[in-house]
Amino acid sequence: EEEEEEEEEEEEDEEEEEEEEEAEEEEEEEEMEQAEAVALATQTQQARQHERQPRDDHTDAAEDYAATAAHEAAAVDAAGADVGAAQRDPHRAPDPPIA
Repeated sequence: EEEEEEEEEEEEDEEEEEEEEEAEEEEEEEEMEQAEAVALATQTQQARQHERQPRDDHTDAAEDYAATAAHEAAAVDAAGADVGAAQRDPHRAPDPPIA
């Protein structure tokens, strides 16, 4: 009788494990489907935005260059201000860099 009960318990445990594995697989499949749906929605949205605002590579490059130049100019101005301040008051700590 004890052996039969142990076998039944083992069978029940195995069935529970199989059910858990199936549930995990289903959950993973659902997550994959959701991820695919999000990726598709993102691609669609990006395509629509691109259609509304068509731009060429030259425009993007020019804008990137202008933004970089402005950022570098601000950094040079800040560095110059720090040098000037250090010359006037050598014991003063330099200002933190501007991000």
